[in-house]
Amino acid sequence: MPGYEVPITATPEIHRTFMTGAGSSQVVPATFLINVNSRKFARISSGLISQDVLYQSLSNALSDPDVQEALR
Repeated sequence: MPGYEVPITATPEIHRTFMTGAGSSQVVPATFLINVNSRKFARISSGLISQDVLYQSLSNALSDPDVQEALR
């Protein structure tokens, strides 16, 4: 994705926080926007999706005031 050419590999801590436990989904691949300072996040997608759907999901998230606030 433009601006995110080098993904950050999920650490064991990130995996425990977002991919395991009650109510979580162990669907891979999963794409999140994560504020690395605050650890706040927004899920962009999960599962196999097309590039077009991924870009649309990212665009929707970046335009969503609730997502913008959550990531501050």
